[in-house]
Amino acid sequence: MAKKISVTIIGFSGLIREFIKLIRFKDDLTKSLASFPIKEINSFTIEDIRIEKIIDIDSKKVGKRVGALLFEDKEFLEIEIESGISEENSEILRQYGLREITTISYEELVSAIKSSKPDVIVLSIGSYAEKSAKAYARLALDTGAGLINTSSIPLSQSAELINSFREKQCPFVGDHLRGYIDLRDLVKNLIDMLSIFPLEIKELYEMKFLCQDKSPNYQYLRRIYEEEDLLMNTIYEKPEHKGLGVSIRKGPEDLEFSKVWLNMSDPLQRILEIHLSWRFFNKFLRAIALLDLIRLVAVLKKRGIGGFIDTLAKIYFYSPGGKKYIPLEERLKMLNDFLSNYTQIST
Repeated sequence: MAKKISVTIIGFSGLIREFIKLIRFKDDLTKSLASFPIKEINSFTIEDIRIEKIIDIDSKKVGKRVGALLFEDKEFLEIEIESGISEENSEILRQYGLREITTISYEELVSAIKSSKPDVIVLSIGSYAEKSAKAYARLALDTGAGLINTSSIPLSQSAELINSFREKQCPFVGDHLRGYIDLRDLVKNLIDMLSIFPLEIKELYEMKFLCQDKSPNYQYLRRIYEEEDLLMNTIYEKPEHKGLGVSIRKGPEDLEFSKVWLNMSDPLQRILEIHLSWRFFNKFLRAIALLDLIRLVAVLKKRGIGGFIDTLAKIYFYSPGGKKYIPLEERLKMLNDFLSNYTQIST
């Protein structure tokens, strides 16, 4: 029987809420979905994922029991959300709605986390908390855990950090978790309805995230619209790129607005806009991916494979490896090849 995977979660985000719900209703999940999540990875199943600690700094969350917050079944996941650290100044925190925080020192946090002997630390904090993210990455190293960075904070750009994870033989994957099904996979199927037009679609051209984490700010919104306009104009500046592109604008409470544009050759060059909102479905897909990633990282850690795992970044993340669009079929082949090299898979 496989050893349980001890997991510490940093940030009680919307993604983590969805992830916990999937664990709570895992039996329904496995009955409903044929292919995802992977049923068994090197003898690890979803049953083996054990959430030991959840860390946050929001005073409205700290001290609350997770099961009571999410379910009527208060006996499920009775752990309390514990205090974390913050390296950001109070003005930045207030801008993102954190007016009251509860924190402890880094040394106290290391001591608290070490007691649960984590195999994997999942980082799921806001994009504004870059300084704190670096400290939490150091926490993974100091506790000997693998790190999954689900946030858009670009930790993978730090060569020093990657080298440290390699030396400690701790795996690190990130940044910006996505689900198995990319929005562009969805668009590829939707675009079939346009087959009545004489179009030649050669490629899915570009995808860019324009993120806004909390309440609208006029200056921030203005910049978002300017960047989106700039992205749209690229189809005219680079007519050699024919195909589809996607831009996503993230609004309050993680509401996602998606703009899909189509570049046709001259003189028919026009913009087709399809507006989609998949607010809850996207979190669901990302949470399913996290169920697999935790077990994959646990296996790599068990085998002493450390450093940045580039292949998993390309499969599961938007940045850095996933910036170039990779069709779903190709990503699944990459995953199977990876698993055949490092572990055994049972679907």
